[in-house]
Amino acid sequence: SWTRMRSPSTPSTRLGRSWTRCSVRLETGISKKKPGQRTSCEDCSRMLEIILLHHQNHQKQTMRTRKKDASLSEEDKEMLGRVHHLMASNLSNTEEGSRSKPFLAKSLQLLLPFKERRCEELIDVYNMMGINNCNRQEFKESKEVLTKASTLYEEFKEKRNKTEGAKEEKDKSSSSSSSSSSIEDLHTLTLFYMAQVEGHLDNANLSARYLALTLNRQLLASSSSSSSSSSS
Repeated sequence: SWTRMRSPSTPSTRLGRSWTRCSVRLETGISKKKPGQRTSCEDCSRMLEIILLHHQNHQKQTMRTRKKDASLSEEDKEMLGRVHHLMASNLSNTEEGSRSKPFLAKSLQLLLPFKERRCEELIDVYNMMGINNCNRQEFKESKEVLTKASTLYEEFKEKRNKTEGAKEEKDKSSSSSSSSSSIEDLHTLTLFYMAQVEGHLDNANLSARYLALTLNRQLLASSSSSSSSSSS
C-alpha cells in the first residue's frame, strides 16, 4: 500500500520495489552485479548500513548505561531511583504522562531492592503507571500494576502492625509518621484508580466496592485531621 500512494516513476517507489528483489539476493547470497554496474542493491545496502549503525549505537549506549548502574553504590542507586521518581511525578503532574514512562520504569528498577524503606515512592510509581496505562486504554495492565501497589501497601501495613507496640515505634520521628500518613493517602488513591479501572472492565460491583472503600477512608482521614486540630 505504501508504493501505491506514489507514482511508479518516483524514486521511493522504485526503491520500494527493489527492496524485495534485494532482500532475496541478500538471503541467498547471490549478486549478479557486473564491474562498474550500479544495481538497486546498493541503495538497499546503504539502508541496511544505516539500520545496523543505529542498532550498534543503541547497543553501546545500553552497555554504557548498564556498566554505569553496576558501578554505583547502593546509596547512589537509591538516590538515583528517587530522582527518577521525582522526574516522573513532575511530568505526570504537568499532564505529560507519556514522557514519564521511562522515568517510572527506571525508578521502579532502582527502588525495588529498597522497598522496605522506599514503600511510599514505589506505591506512587505503581499508581502513576496505572494512570498511564488507563489513559492508553490498557485497563488490564493498569489493574495489574495497581494490584501491585495494593499488595505493597498490605505488606507495609502488616509490618507496621507487628512492630506497633515496640519501643522504637513509640519513639518515631515526625518524618516517619508523616511518611506513614502519605502512604495511607497513596493507598486511598490506589483504591480510587482501581474503581475507575474496574468500571472500564465492566466490573460494576467491584468498582462500587472500591468507591465505597475510597469514600470511607477519606471520611476517616477527615475526621482524624479535624479531631487532632481541635485537640491542639
